[in-house]
Amino acid sequence: MSGRLGNVDRAPPAARPDPAHRDGRRPAAARRGGARAGRRYAKLGVLLASLVSAALATVVLRARNRHYRRLRTDNAEV
Repeated sequence: MSGRLGNVDRAPPAARPDPAHRDGRRPAAARRGGARAGRRYAKLGVLLASLVSAALATVVLRARNRHYRRLRTDNAEV
């Protein structure tokens, strides 16, 4: 047995016709390059979400630190 998985007689996925598009037309998303644009928007969304979460974490952690610093100074005075 060679190094292949046994499906030697099958054509690669790109060479097989898609049964959903028997008329030869590509779907509108493929004509517009929807997959590539979708990935671009997904990357942009992830980047934007990470920046927003970092900014929110900064605000929350600074408020928490300020609160505990006040508690520490109040307890030190007592």
